[in-house]
Amino acid sequence: MQTKFKVTNLVVALGIAVAMPNAMAASFSFGVMADTQWQNFPGGENTVATGIIDSLNTQFINSKVDFVVQVGDLSDNGNSAAMTTRANHAQALYDAGIGFMPLRGNHEASATAATQFQSLYQQTQGTGSHALAGATNFSSPTTMPGLSYSYNYKGC
Repeated sequence: MQTKFKVTNLVVALGIAVAMPNAMAASFSFGVMADTQWQNFPGGENTVATGIIDSLNTQFINSKVDFVVQVGDLSDNGNSAAMTTRANHAQALYDAGIGFMPLRGNHEASATAATQFQSLYQQTQGTGSHALAGATNFSSPTTMPGLSYSYNYKGC
């Protein structure tokens, strides 16, 4: 069952998505995807559970959500191949016009993974070719742009 929320602010930071009710806000829907890190998962690639990702993406696309929040642990080890694999499997969402807003987890704790995260997911900074349409007021600490962030969505 798909539920529509009316929110004043959607805050995405430290693996938490918070929706605050507001009767005057625009209606929208979003999906939440948990850990996609896995070792030796059948149908996986580079310590990423790509089979699960692709299945969930299909559900999000069929449900016509506006965006998806991934709440960390994009891969098992945060290496370059794993980070690229996870980013590539967001393409189906982008192709369907669905935004993808990931968060790093403890499996992406290295400085290398952080740098690659910023490059692969520029939408977490409100920029890039996959910027979330309808998202405004991006805020992120200047020392960690895109690694910790918040934004308003559709005026909320």
